[in-house]
Amino acid sequence: MFTHDELERIKRDLVTKKRGKLAGSPTVPHVFIESIPTDRVGRVLHVGPYADEPASFARIGAVLEHAGLKPAPTHIEVYLNDPRRARPAALRTVLLRQLAA
Repeated sequence: MFTHDELERIKRDLVTKKRGKLAGSPTVPHVFIESIPTDRVGRVLHVGPYADEPASFARIGAVLEHAGLKPAPTHIEVYLNDPRRARPAALRTVLLRQLAA
């Protein structure tokens, strides 16, 4: 796990590296670290195009509701490969559905 200072240094290096892929990126400054207890989320590995993710989120929601838990309206997506290099059918994304408080 990175510290806040380490993450800020990495972000600064990424956007200032000459001819780097992220040079001048408006998105990098919005990257942050969030710690979520693992027992407070429903998760699934989604394989396939991003457009098919709603079915995977519905599956997570059904399992949580069956367990008597209420899903929060928020979620997290962790991309495991680069969509510019992978076929849509081969994209792998970890989908996390947080629980309502």
